[in-house]
Amino acid sequence: MVKNTKFSVIIQARMNSSRLKGKILMKIKNKTFLEILINRLKKSNKISKIIVATTNRYIDNKIIDFCKKKNIDYFRGPEKNVLKRYFLAAKKFNIKNIIRITSDCPLADPVLVDNFIQKFENKKNLHYLSNINPPTFPNGFDVEIFTFKILKYLNGQKLTDYEKEHVTLKMKNSKFKKVNIKNKNNLSKLRVTLDDKRDLVFFKKLFKFLNYDYDISYRDILNLIKINPKLFNSDN
Repeated sequence: MVKNTKFSVIIQARMNSSRLKGKILMKIKNKTFLEILINRLKKSNKISKIIVATTNRYIDNKIIDFCKKKNIDYFRGPEKNVLKRYFLAAKKFNIKNIIRITSDCPLADPVLVDNFIQKFENKKNLHYLSNINPPTFPNGFDVEIFTFKILKYLNGQKLTDYEKEHVTLKMKNSKFKKVNIKNKNNLSKLRVTLDDKRDLVFFKKLFKFLNYDYDISYRDILNLIKINPKLFNSDN
């Protein structure tokens, strides 16, 4: 019997990204983006377990090889029905509350995640908490937390293919008890995410500027935006 893990991260990851294939295993100096993300999340005081949830496709064997090499928990499930992949992964690891982080957010901040977990714990009978409904944080610091109960319920419903692919779409429905965390200032237009070649150039530039310090905090990122805005200009 797997130990009950109250709050655990499930990172959805795949190699076949349409705009930048294999991006999560690309390296900045000596670390892959996926490794940078996982190492950052390991610094959380409230996360019990981190699981990489990828697909059954052959191309994603590389992700499994990486997880085995780094001793990281993983799960393989449907490619398109990502909601079912999350449900099966959460069921296997006996997770009570799921923190959803996508692998294209390598700078996800453990302090920010812990703060959101605390807010989730402080609300009674909450189904879903996020900072993306609507977004006010920089793109790349997205966090969603939801219960296994709501995930199990939705997995048993008749959903469209689009709803199955976008895990939390139905959770934002008014019938569920939900909370959205707002940033002090709306920074949603800022990109700190890995989606295409421009983003790859940005991260290479950013980490070189940081002398390859992968532990920069969310607050430090905000300060850096103020003192060196050109660094975050995608046109450079």
